[in-house]
Amino acid sequence: MRALTWAACLLALIATGCVTGRGGDPRETAIEKHLMAATQKQKVGDQIGALRELDQALQIHPDSVQTLVRRGALRAELKEPEGAAEDFNRAISINPSYPTAYFGRGVMRLQQKQEAAAIEDFTRCTELAPGLAEGYLMRGKALAQQGEFRKAIADFSEAVRIDAKLFRGYLWRAYAFMALNENDRAMADLRYVRDQCKDPVLVKLARDCIHNLSL
Repeated sequence: MRALTWAACLLALIATGCVTGRGGDPRETAIEKHLMAATQKQKVGDQIGALRELDQALQIHPDSVQTLVRRGALRAELKEPEGAAEDFNRAISINPSYPTAYFGRGVMRLQQKQEAAAIEDFTRCTELAPGLAEGYLMRGKALAQQGEFRKAIADFSEAVRIDAKLFRGYLWRAYAFMALNENDRAMADLRYVRDQCKDPVLVKLARDCIHNLSL
């Protein structure tokens, strides 16, 4: 998954009230304008401007877990892994029950080819937020990178059970099926993505795989 894609995904997860873990601190209201400004700047591709907004928010409230996770994701996107790790670790030390902190650190670790550590983070994420499909999706990706395709398929299946429109889950499950030479099952997932998904990138990937399997 590209950094921009997962950072945007993490932003969406943080915005979901059931996984934010906000603690009712009145300072959260004071930093909200900076968080909103950061979101807008990220949407138009101004990542440096977004980082400045998050820095300002943390000056107001250095222990804002939500802001630390946001900045960690952005730092990872900007290829600052040490700073990203610092933010994620600090967020977890402040609130060990914050699912997206583990999710963000897990993705960063996965990008660094630290699959075992990433799996630990995604596992903790799913324990804290069992309804979070992306947690299973990314753990499945880490397992697949380790060659644990059966376990990966189980996680991809759980991800799409939770969110039937999570088309990456079907696509990645198809890749795992292909790795096991279960091409008929792979075809079913690929055709589903081809016929139901609206993302042209994912549709093209599915079509290309279908073509290759049909040769």
